[in-house]
Amino acid sequence: MGNCSTLSILGARTELWKEVYLAVHSGTSRSAVAEKYGISERTVYRILERTDARAGSVNWIRTEVLHRLPGGRSLVFNLQRQSGNFGTDLSTALELRIPLSIPMKWFPKAGCLRGRVYDSDTGSAKEGVLVSVGSEKVATDAEGWFFFPSLNPGDQQLAIDLASLGIGTIPLIALPQTLQIISGETSFLDIPVVRSCEIRGRVRRTTTDTKQNSGQEESPQALGFPGILVTATGETLRLQRLTDSRGYFTFAGLSPGKWQVTLAVGQLHEFSQLIPPSYEFELKPGVRIDNADFDVVPVEREVVVTAGK
Repeated sequence: MGNCSTLSILGARTELWKEVYLAVHSGTSRSAVAEKYGISERTVYRILERTDARAGSVNWIRTEVLHRLPGGRSLVFNLQRQSGNFGTDLSTALELRIPLSIPMKWFPKAGCLRGRVYDSDTGSAKEGVLVSVGSEKVATDAEGWFFFPSLNPGDQQLAIDLASLGIGTIPLIALPQTLQIISGETSFLDIPVVRSCEIRGRVRRTTTDTKQNSGQEESPQALGFPGILVTATGETLRLQRLTDSRGYFTFAGLSPGKWQVTLAVGQLHEFSQLIPPSYEFELKPGVRIDNADFDVVPVEREVVVTAGK
């Protein structure tokens, strides 16, 4: 407050502060109180609560005397007085208030994401599909809706659990997908799904066995061609598979649309022919092709033998 005697008054002489209350309660001016108790111009008092006595009620007052110290600190004396038929009760408290500067990390305002998973053919909702954005996961409700109420602004990766879609169902949009989440705004993304398609086939090498001394015509014998690279190219996707030990290949989980199936001719012997050279399909939802077979047929060639010298 400016000298030690003032601190002594605040800490020990409660009777003087009772007089402050009486002066305030009776309407004494601030200057008069300051002059009587030696309070400087940095000191103020306030009446925080006051209830005047009524029949059967309690007379109540709570005041505060605040003295500003250097460095933003302040010394506060609180006085509370209540009186009634039970008598008078007076309580006091002394506080030292020190301002603190605590650095806080700034968190940007979150953004939201809302969307719906539905069947593209029928428009019906897909319930129970697990949708994830980063580490956050939600399941679609009975109407196919999902909602993320609090996402960090910036780029976020959205994906779905394909197993939760059910067997033979795939999304029509490329996933995972990068989304731009904007602070304080709600972004929207619908995910149409469809019954998947499938293409199966075999790469066969065809030879001719001549039956010696049998008088029978030549009969072709088809054999599987293992380890051949087969490519399926769609409108937005290119897939590759190797034939198994029996020459079979399978492309499952294909989206409806145009697909072309080809073999790299460089894998075959130079004196062989691929029949047919390729396949082209227009796949409808749920369609399965089982006979995309390729035959590798040897090409007949003339062999000239010359006599040596």
